[in-house]
Amino acid sequence: YLKARQVALASPPSPAVVVGARPPPPERPKASPVVGFALPPDSDDAVATDSRFVVQFSKDMDESTFPGRVMLRYVGPVMPGDRAFDGVTLSYDLGRRALTVDPRDVLRPGRSVELLLLPGILDTDGLALTPRPGGRPEETADVAVDVFRYLIGG
Repeated sequence: YLKARQVALASPPSPAVVVGARPPPPERPKASPVVGFALPPDSDDAVATDSRFVVQFSKDMDESTFPGRVMLRYVGPVMPGDRAFDGVTLSYDLGRRALTVDPRDVLRPGRSVELLLLPGILDTDGLALTPRPGGRPEETADVAVDVFRYLIGG
């Protein structure tokens, strides 16, 4: 509550006094996206022959940049019975920032597969995916931004 003791008219403010808006703060530099984690984790543990792979990113990604830039392949020379992963499907969940890679085929027991994220994958700000620390085997560093290796169990 405000209790007035006296009320009187005041003169209008001087036109010379102009209060300007504060300038906006400088824009923060935008960070490039990286892979936060993958399921199953790439480790020495064997994964099931019917595995699907999920890669979660640190930022919202531009879904249109995944086709042609996500590759699944067997490690090493082609062996009898190996089939190309022509039926691989990709689905991106924007809310979870997660890409699911489904081989749509039974993986060969005892073999290793690589999931490669190739250059050109962008976030929604147009920034390119960068490698996670220690995420690329040396032999694929010149080809892929990030690589996950999985041993297929029997």
